[in-house]
Amino acid sequence: MENNALKIRVVADTEEDIFIDLIASKSSNLLSIHNLLVKTLELDSNEIASFYLSNNNWDKGDEITLFNMSLEDDDDGSIQKSMENTSLENLLSDGISKLLYLHDFLNMNIFYVEFLNEETLNFNESLQVTHQLGKYAPKKFDDDSNFEEIDP
Repeated sequence: MENNALKIRVVADTEEDIFIDLIASKSSNLLSIHNLLVKTLELDSNEIASFYLSNNNWDKGDEITLFNMSLEDDDDGSIQKSMENTSLENLLSDGISKLLYLHDFLNMNIFYVEFLNEETLNFNESLQVTHQLGKYAPKKFDDDSNFEEIDP
C-alpha cells in the first residue's frame, strides 16, 4: 500500500549516540509518535510529555501538550495544541521540520525530532521504526543523592 510518508529521526540528548529512524504517514498525529517513542525507548507511560516547535538552533517554541489543557471558557477562542489534534501534515504545511520532545518533566528526558524528507513509500502501518542505534536508559530522579542535608 503506497502512502505519503515522512521519514523522521529522533535523537536522544545523551553523550552516547542513540537515535531512532521511523517512517510515518503524513496523516499521523503526534500522539501516535509519542506512543511509539514511549514503547520503543521504554519510557514510563504514566509520565507527562510534550512536544515543542523548534528551529534550526533547537530553540524551544510553542508547546504541544499530551492532552488538551484548554478550559471551555477560554476567552480568546484559541485552540490549544494537543498531540491528538496535531498531525504531521499540519506541521509540514506550517513549515515546521524540527520538534523537541520532552518526556517526564522531573527527569527531563529530552529528544530532538527532525523531519528528514517526504516520500511515497509502500508500508502497511501508519507508523513504524526502520532503524535504531543504541539503547536509551531513561533518567530517574534519585531522592537521596540530589539533596544535601543542612545542619540546623
